[in-house]
Amino acid sequence: MEDGKGLSFTSFVLWTILTWISCITTKRQGGATPAVPRTYAIGATVMTIVLACKHRYSTLTTLDGTTAALVVLCLILWVIKGDKWALIISVIASSIAGIPYIVMTYTAPLDSPFLVNTGFLIANSIAFISAGELSIRKWTVEDRLFTGVSILTGVVMIFPWVWCVYFN
Repeated sequence: MEDGKGLSFTSFVLWTILTWISCITTKRQGGATPAVPRTYAIGATVMTIVLACKHRYSTLTTLDGTTAALVVLCLILWVIKGDKWALIISVIASSIAGIPYIVMTYTAPLDSPFLVNTGFLIANSIAFISAGELSIRKWTVEDRLFTGVSILTGVVMIFPWVWCVYFN
C-alpha cells in the first residue's frame, strides 16, 4: 500500500466531505468527542491534497458514484432533518467509502499501515470510553456513533495483519 495503489483523488474528496460533515454535525450537537472527527477531517483533507498533487485522479467507480449519492443525500437530510440525520448518513457513507481500503488490507495485510490502523483503533476506543456516561441508556448518537463505528473499522483493519503475523 506504500505505492498508493487503489487510493484516488475522487474517493478521498468524497471521504473528506463526509468526515467534515461528521465533524461539523458532531460539534453542533454538542457531542462529547468532536476532536476525533475533526482530526479525521483534517487528515482526509491533507490526503486529498497529496493525491491531487500526485495527479492520482481516476474515473468515477460504482462505489464512488454510490458514495457521491450518499453525500448528496446527507446534505439534503442535513438541510431538511438536521444535524443528527446528517451525522448518521455521513457515518454510513464513510463506512461504505472505506470498503476498498478494507479490501486492500485483507489482500495484502503485511503491507497495510499497522501502526496507523492501531492508532486509529486506540484513539477511537479512548474517545468512545471518555464520551460521558458509560451506562448504555445514556448513550447518544452524537457521543458514540462516529467513534463506535470507527472502533469496528479499526478492528477490521488490524485483524488481517495480526492474523498473518501470529497465526501464519
